[in-house]
Amino acid sequence: MELSGKIPSIPCCYMIELSRPLGNEKHQARYYLGSCANLKKRFQQHLQGSGAAFTRAAIKRGIFDRLKTKKTYLTKFMNIDDSIINF
Repeated sequence: MELSGKIPSIPCCYMIELSRPLGNEKHQARYYLGSCANLKKRFQQHLQGSGAAFTRAAIKRGIFDRLKTKKTYLTKFMNIDDSIINF
């Protein structure tokens, strides 16, 4: 799967909102919070299924891809620690 649009290659903290919840009747999640040194590279890992377990599960259920992700929120700073503190 390829990335579309411009995704910066910067240290950041990001939150992904899925188009619908992931989980079962008892436990559901719609948001994923992550941090990385290079957002473009990390998002590509998520899309390829080599990212976090949450995004791998969302891919398996067909609710995580560039078109089905509702929003991605982003903070950008000089380093990862600052982006997490200020998210």
